[in-house]
Amino acid sequence: MRRSLENISEETEKKGGKSTTSKKWLGVRLSRAMMAQVEEVLQKHPEYAWSTPNDFVRDAVRRLLEHVRREEMLSRINTEAMEKSAKKIVEDTIGELAGKKLDEKLKDVEPNKFDEKLFETLSEMLGQKVAKGVIEKLRESVEEKEVKG
Repeated sequence: MRRSLENISEETEKKGGKSTTSKKWLGVRLSRAMMAQVEEVLQKHPEYAWSTPNDFVRDAVRRLLEHVRREEMLSRINTEAMEKSAKKIVEDTIGELAGKKLDEKLKDVEPNKFDEKLFETLSEMLGQKVAKGVIEKLRESVEEKEVKG
């Protein structure tokens, strides 16, 4: 018998003669092998207080969402630290006006595009070879601060 987490709640409404379904809960199907692993964990680890596979899956999804949000936050913090350090380097090297230009170019850049945009901007200002070296030093600096952090 294949087991699955079932739809817990479904509401059906009549709108303009049409039937629409609005789900408050989403069912998730697990393979037999994965379900067997979940059941094994439930039996071996009562200390977690998962009473059903549903509890286990809800907790797993919640933990993964928290992990992703934490990673996004750390990425933003690292991006802000790199941007601040890059601005200081540019201002110290070629002046305050260049620092303002860097700020403008990096304004509203998404964290996943930040490294690319930073390299592009620094390359325009300092040349590719120097930009690459600056970015490597910025990464090392941010990583050191995280470790000490």
